[in-house]
Amino acid sequence: MNLYQFIQFEKLGHIERESFPIDLKKINLFRRILIKEKDFEIFKLNFKNYAFIVKGNDKKTIDNVNLSTESTLKKMLDYKKGFPFNYQFGQEKGTLIPYYGSKKNRRNEGNEVINYILENDNIKKVCDLFAGAGNLTFDNLFYFHKYNPNMKIIMNDFNIYISSMYYNIQNYVDEVYEEYAKLIFWLKNEFNELNLTTDKQYQKVQQYLLEELNIQSINNDYTPKTTALFIFLQHISRNGKISYDSETKSLEYDSFRNESAPYQCLNFALVVNKIFFYHEVLNIMDIEIVNNDYNNIIKALLNENVLLLVDSPYADYDAETLKSGGENYQKNVNTEIDFGNNFNQSNLLNYLKIHQERKGSFIYWNNHHKDIQFFSTEHLNTHYIKIPTKYADSNRIKQEIYMYVQYLTIEDIKEFGMIDEDIEEYEYQKSLIKNCEIELNEEDFAELEQAKQNIYYYIDMYKTINKDLPFQLLKYEKEYNEYKDGLPEF
Repeated sequence: MNLYQFIQFEKLGHIERESFPIDLKKINLFRRILIKEKDFEIFKLNFKNYAFIVKGNDKKTIDNVNLSTESTLKKMLDYKKGFPFNYQFGQEKGTLIPYYGSKKNRRNEGNEVINYILENDNIKKVCDLFAGAGNLTFDNLFYFHKYNPNMKIIMNDFNIYISSMYYNIQNYVDEVYEEYAKLIFWLKNEFNELNLTTDKQYQKVQQYLLEELNIQSINNDYTPKTTALFIFLQHISRNGKISYDSETKSLEYDSFRNESAPYQCLNFALVVNKIFFYHEVLNIMDIEIVNNDYNNIIKALLNENVLLLVDSPYADYDAETLKSGGENYQKNVNTEIDFGNNFNQSNLLNYLKIHQERKGSFIYWNNHHKDIQFFSTEHLNTHYIKIPTKYADSNRIKQEIYMYVQYLTIEDIKEFGMIDEDIEEYEYQKSLIKNCEIELNEEDFAELEQAKQNIYYYIDMYKTINKDLPFQLLKYEKEYNEYKDGLPEF
């Protein structure tokens, strides 16, 4: 069950409906009525009714719209009691904000692991350390609730525009909508239109929004107005890469419009529905919104049974030499390396190591990098999974990874038959390499290394609690000891 089904049907009690199309002529007539309106308070009511009508998918209402004249449509927009919110949208279109770097291309793999961890561990709290667009949290709310109806859910982001956006939508949704309506009203008066169609229009609106946002930042003002500006900018910029300066709390965009299609009045109606939908989500699930540095969050949660969702800024995939050098890092785990993009990944990895030592679980995404893999292999008992991913702007393939830690008892491992499965995989990978008649690449050896580390993980578990190895693992004890003896000391 996805987020929208879970909230709309199970929590709000709405009934799933067929899709009922509105006559395009009526959509355009709605738009012309809205453009004519001169009074903001009336426009604010009109636009909210318009948004809930055209996206509400109510058969009776839509039948009335399709049969109505302009005067009747105007009466519908003026209806002060308003129309019920019942928007039912799909997963891709329903993200609150399009956000550069969100996990939209890697949702399935990560969500399957999260579900698996929740099913097999007694997780009481989940914390999304770098929330961004919120996909990791929102995609899995049904499973958080399924495995623990009292699950405590925390969404943190150090970008105050993002964290204040969630907080304001959760607590001040009417004020957020009013500020958003003011921006649409400004756009209407500026262009005598409710569609953005030309590059010149896009650039003028984006520049205005960006300037207004940075004024809010100078005044340290992260109110519903800031949220409306931020949401508006994110949507019309169509995934333009955002640069956030955590010291000045200012924003810059590396790119603007990247599609030729116009941004239509219906798109603004979609955003209004999303604002009210996520207000329901954040409150129904009682999600705690936090604006803090990740290390403070991890320190505060160290002794709790918590699952950390870690989608940090990515390492520089193309960097050949890291700031302090890969070899140096492997000799000293505490060497500070930012892995590119001005983010200290080594500091984060060390905090995750402490979290793991306290028996905490996590799942972590990044680009594949040799030093991250080294840390995973030698200092974290993690599953390190590589995923080939296409660059957004070309057909080139890069290696993204996720690695995760889940604490299972030996009884769990026996019950799930995991040892036998991983031994079978290890032997299979060894035979592939041994019998292969073609030149092998790094990927082939990485698969073998991953399978080997899974076996060593089980041996580590038995030795940690001073239990005899099961017969399946005895044949690997010698190579395990040789491997451990060859590791550098820290």
